[in-house]
Amino acid sequence: MKFKSLAVFGASAAMMMALAGVVLLPGVAGANPRVLYVGTAGTNGGNSCQNKTQPCRTISFALSVAPAGTTIKVEAGTYAEQVQITKPVTILGAGNSQTIIEPTTVPASDTDTDSGQPQFYVVDVKNTSGVSIQGVKVDGSAATASLGSDPYGCGQDYLGIYYHDASGTLKSVAVNGIELPTDLFGCQGGQGIYVATDSTSGTPSSVSMNSVAVSNYDKNGITCDDPRTVCSITNSQVTGIGSTPLIAQNGIQIWASAATLSGNTVIGNTYNGPDYAASGILIGNPYTLSVTNNKVSSNDSGIYLIQDQSPAWVYCGNTGSSCTNPAAPSTTFTVSKNTVSNGTNAYNNPIGSGYGDGIDLDSVGTSSVVGQNTASADPGSGISLYGTTGVTVSKNTLATDTNGIYLGSGTAASSVGPNSVIGNKITGSTENGILADTTATNNEFQSNKISGSGSFDAKDNSTGTGAQGTADGWTSNTCSTSAPAGLCYTSVHRAGNHGVTEAGATPASHHGLVRRSH
Repeated sequence: MKFKSLAVFGASAAMMMALAGVVLLPGVAGANPRVLYVGTAGTNGGNSCQNKTQPCRTISFALSVAPAGTTIKVEAGTYAEQVQITKPVTILGAGNSQTIIEPTTVPASDTDTDSGQPQFYVVDVKNTSGVSIQGVKVDGSAATASLGSDPYGCGQDYLGIYYHDASGTLKSVAVNGIELPTDLFGCQGGQGIYVATDSTSGTPSSVSMNSVAVSNYDKNGITCDDPRTVCSITNSQVTGIGSTPLIAQNGIQIWASAATLSGNTVIGNTYNGPDYAASGILIGNPYTLSVTNNKVSSNDSGIYLIQDQSPAWVYCGNTGSSCTNPAAPSTTFTVSKNTVSNGTNAYNNPIGSGYGDGIDLDSVGTSSVVGQNTASADPGSGISLYGTTGVTVSKNTLATDTNGIYLGSGTAASSVGPNSVIGNKITGSTENGILADTTATNNEFQSNKISGSGSFDAKDNSTGTGAQGTADGWTSNTCSTSAPAGLCYTSVHRAGNHGVTEAGATPASHHGLVRRSH
């Protein structure tokens, strides 16, 4: 039955609606209201939050009286509270510089899906779906000091927004100041947005983020973790704290989950201490992946994708042991149309380490495409492949990197297929346009245009029965200098064919290349 007005039906209408399961809140002459109001001048207690001129004082109280499906409109102002959301609602602020959730202490905690360690939060969305947060700023800076005496020490984490076995959307949300106290800085905690799923959860997390801004975090700006977790991150900006010796930050980290990253800007994640590197976008063991049209700059490593099933790199919930992703990987990982420039990495970028590279694929055995990206001024390589098979590197534009494209550490053909480097434009590399390591075998280099390299346009340190005695195929590449001589051709040349020798191009001895350690 469709009710137009309670006034028409009188008392019988209220009885009929009660029988239909509609809850009437105190002081309301209507059915199951869908909008509640919160303001800094409001009051809690017996307030139903339904009168815009008499709002509730806190978001938490409004949540306690809100039916599922309610929109909670939060006026401009600062709200000093932790917020936990366990039902489908919309939190609608006045704007991400006007409505600010900023507690002074964070005594309540959730748990981590991997370790069970406490996760102290500003906003916690748990065991529900359909939670939308829009037009608010989540600021953890005022509560940082409250974590300093915590008995867990490095066994805790601090989160701005936590979607734990929960789904929904974040739109026009700012997250700032999710930093541990000075004595705990470097504890690998402090994450702006964390989306994660317990291994036994019946409500896996799936979150769509649009126009999100994250800054002043310790470890990661945005983290999407665990199998069955799905994240879509678009048109957002993640800004690290810049060069620091205290922690290797990551702007966006995707781990054992599915992700679509598009139109984002990620900057300022740089570690100037030994042994580690910070990343703009760090991806491990995804089961679907599309990374397109992002701008990534001033990070140690721009976009780093690793597909490694060793226990240390796979997290599948709080099981206490290693496991594998229950979903089969996508047939193709896509990294395309991104713009990457990493500037200067002050500490450590030996070629082959993964430090200072624009785009890295490591141990990837799934057919993948790295195409139409632009990389420039990287102190390492514009694009690097480490131990990959079946990857196509195509139509990228690379300029003034130390090496334009680098293949190393067991990068070879397999049942997935060969790695193919096709149709790329490489200019002004300070060392080599394309560099293949001694262990790079059965790869195909075709129709690349390379010029202005400081050492060689094309250099292949492998040996075998391929082009000019290398272990790889070199076909129709336009370039001037190579080692060994004869890799710059306009036609197919392999072992046994009549070769064309380039003037002034002589083989160079292989210098030690260091594989990035994890």
